[in-house]
Amino acid sequence: AAGVLTSVSQLCNLQAMDGNEVYLAHSMRPETPVNFRDRLDHRIKIIKVSLVRQIDPYKDFLGFLEVRKIIKEIEPDIIHLHSSKAGLLGRAAVFCGLPKKPKVFYSPRGFAFLQSDVGSVKRWLYFMLERIGSLLGGAIITCSKSEAGEAKKLKANNIHVIENAVNIHLIPVKKIKSVKDTQLNVGTSGRVCAQKNPALFKAIAERFLSKDKLQFIWIGGGGEDFNLGSAKNINLTGWLPRNRALTLLAELDIYVQTSLWEGMPISVIEAMVSGIPVVVTDVVGNRDAVAHGETGFITSSVEEMIYYIDLLAQDPELRLSMGQRARQVALKRFDLGRLKAEIDHLYLCHSLE
Repeated sequence: AAGVLTSVSQLCNLQAMDGNEVYLAHSMRPETPVNFRDRLDHRIKIIKVSLVRQIDPYKDFLGFLEVRKIIKEIEPDIIHLHSSKAGLLGRAAVFCGLPKKPKVFYSPRGFAFLQSDVGSVKRWLYFMLERIGSLLGGAIITCSKSEAGEAKKLKANNIHVIENAVNIHLIPVKKIKSVKDTQLNVGTSGRVCAQKNPALFKAIAERFLSKDKLQFIWIGGGGEDFNLGSAKNINLTGWLPRNRALTLLAELDIYVQTSLWEGMPISVIEAMVSGIPVVVTDVVGNRDAVAHGETGFITSSVEEMIYYIDLLAQDPELRLSMGQRARQVALKRFDLGRLKAEIDHLYLCHSLE
């Protein structure tokens, strides 16, 4: 996903700029940008691995052997694993005996057992796999307090919260519109997938069909469009170069996040840094990023989301003041320098015993 790619590339680049030897072992997904390497420092060594997203015992065992071989060859001092599959296989590889025991960290990037688009049996299986992973050792680094709360359900002891961050200097600041400009852009940014709940985004947009001044925009793409393109007032951009996507983000008047689950969404942070008021669903990650009534609104139903979008659309002064407050908070809270200081301290100073 775009947010995970941003977070991982930032962490890798920060370590490379410090002169550390950095290896990035990754698999390819359909949504992985073809030019993803352009985001990485040229000193980072890239290794492609054959991991698959879905549970597949045979392929997962081969992936485990592949990951273990890479770790044995590199002999790293620190391993940082990202997302559920890498988290389980990587910790298992270290647990199953290596000549040199590295420090191991795992960032879930949104626990798989929070997926509300799968059945209860599958969620239970994901939970049990996460529980097994937590018994294999290492520390869990969550990107929000509510995600840490989910980690505690695994009875894991070594849990740390390091909130996501962005390079604030790369994000354009939203321009204040002219009073004569009555067209308002309401949008979101990210992969079109079940997690982001495009059905809710479409339902909201369709409720505003009678209000010509509101145009809805989804910045991003996916394997399918979930019929977003059938709505007359939704513009689905498809995947764009990052600079172009950020430019479009800064043209939004209201940012909407309809997610079913998160870790802590990079896209919401980017919107806040740009100075855009945000309206989000009340789920893990979203509720951590936004201060209700101050930097945006946290909603628990489609009716609430529609109400707050309409409130912001009707009140330009509220949009401006809330957007400015969101930017003020985000510049301090989500700066990359803060993340670097916290991750360096954990990597180098914290005992995993």
